Amino acid sequence: MEMSVAAYCRKSINSQEHSIETQKFLAREAAAKFNLVIDEYYIDDAISAKKTKIDERSSLKRLLDDIESEKVTTLFVYKRDRLARNVEQYMEIYELFKRKNVNVIFTAENEISLQYTPAGEFFELIMAGFNEREVDQIHQRIRETKNTMVKQGKLQSGRIPYGYIVDKEGYLIPDKNVVNDIKFIFTEFVEQDFKNFSAFVKHINDIGIKYKAGEKATAWKDSNLRTLIRNPVYIGIRFVSETDGEKYEFQNESLKVVDENLWKTAQRKYELNYSRKKNVEVDDIRNIGFLLNGLVVCGKCGVQVNGKVIQDINGQRMGIYQCNRHKKYMMEKKNIEKQVLKKAKSIFLEIANVRGKKIIIQDFKSYEEDYMKKVKKLEEKISTLENELASMSKEWLNNKSNEKLKEKMFEKLDDIKKKKEELSKYKYSIYFLRKYPIEERFDYYKSNFNIEQLNVEQQIELIKDVVDRIYLGPGTNVMLFKFPTDVVTNIYENAII
Repeated sequence: MEMSVAAYCRKSINSQEHSIETQKFLAREAAAKFNLVIDEYYIDDAISAKKTKIDERSSLKRLLDDIESEKVTTLFVYKRDRLARNVEQYMEIYELFKRKNVNVIFTAENEISLQYTPAGEFFELIMAGFNEREVDQIHQRIRETKNTMVKQGKLQSGRIPYGYIVDKEGYLIPDKNVVNDIKFIFTEFVEQDFKNFSAFVKHINDIGIKYKAGEKATAWKDSNLRTLIRNPVYIGIRFVSETDGEKYEFQNESLKVVDENLWKTAQRKYELNYSRKKNVEVDDIRNIGFLLNGLVVCGKCGVQVNGKVIQDINGQRMGIYQCNRHKKYMMEKKNIEKQVLKKAKSIFLEIANVRGKKIIIQDFKSYEEDYMKKVKKLEEKISTLENELASMSKEWLNNKSNEKLKEKMFEKLDDIKKKKEELSKYKYSIYFLRKYPIEERFDYYKSNFNIEQLNVEQQIELIKDVVDRIYLGPGTNVMLFKFPTDVVTNIYENAII
């Protein structure tokens, strides 16, 4: 009998959160990671998982029958609560999955994997109990819905960005009538010098380029041009804002109409010469211009420090790296980056001269091996934590009034979530190393090694290739490198900067 891969999707009654299409998209995305194709979708729309019996949910009933008949062996589903919010119903479904050894893959990022062990059964029971009593996490699912729409290139909400139209299916697409105008505006902004931004606005209007809104064509206003210059949508980037103030970035190549280097150069020029902000807390959200973000940590508390822009005593804008907790632990952006680039260049060339290309490639390949070892350890640790959580669940079932134990269970869940986030970072590092081979990077740097001519991204790449961490101090700062002392002269192992 032919086996199949399936996905189950359910949307609650009168609910706007996490649509069927969103769940299907997440399922397809997850399946692609396993090189699988979903053969069939089982969909229950506008059905409550808590109030409706399994037999009354036609698609779920059909899915369970197909699993019983061994037609389905792999199942993608968003979270446990899509299957059931009633403990008794969920455990009935779980027992079938366990008996048929169904490979269940949850598409929500932080959903803990299903376990078919004795301890796992207790864990599933406690999770089912939590799901039955929990209030729907509306905000989280709204966020994921927004994120999916943005990933797909659809207009999530708000105004349509200038230079785009919405097609019949709700996708944003570049407007061919104005794409060339946008490219020209960015080029003029970067290549020409203007006394102020008003002079730039006048220049564009004098050339005869019009602001096109529907069938109307009017002169450009200051605010229109500022919005255009600052909008990352023109390099295919969109953001989703959350109620907690966080912004999540998504890349969509189909929206790209301007060269990325041109856009970034425009951002640096705007920040330096035309920004209206009098007291800027941080540089652009994409950290444009700050070369050391992700490498600097406070020497006092160990917290990562990112660059920000402030005003000095003379009212001039300046970039700094400063710990938010320990204000004395700071350094000026311009000076520290110049020193770090100089030392990074020296180290790279010294390594190249001393050890040669072949040895360097071996060094970088060792990073991938190290990351793979860390991935394995984290996966083992996560498995151990999940088993511990299952044991705690068993204990809690015998004494449900034990609030301390319940709190420890939630702490354990948080620990598992953090470990999974760390695991994702190492997996991405492995992906990056494989996608951008060191052979190519080595040849590029060796033949074109002029720091002044490198763009920001290349300078950041150079620094991250050789610098491991920079400890921020109240007076002096220490830079650590990724290479042992037998690779370069001892002075570079712990460089005072």
